Amino acid sequence: MGWVLSNKYDSYDHDRVKDLAKYPELRWLDQHHWVPTVACGLGIYLLGGFHWFFWAYALPMVFLYQLL
Repeated sequence: MGWVLSNKYDSYDHDRVKDLAKYPELRWLDQHHWVPTVACGLGIYLLGGFHWFFWAYALPMVFLYQLL
């Protein structure tokens, strides 16, 4: 899970992916990649409370990071 949290891999060669730079939503997601994950977790918590948050978000995330 360390590579996900590390800032070591945040930069890349913009010249190799010029076509992606023309989409503002992709540029925004490149800078704020954590927003969809936090929004999903918050939405699940607001819909079902801590019980749903644990079973539908936290536990699957732990398993996902173990597989990576």
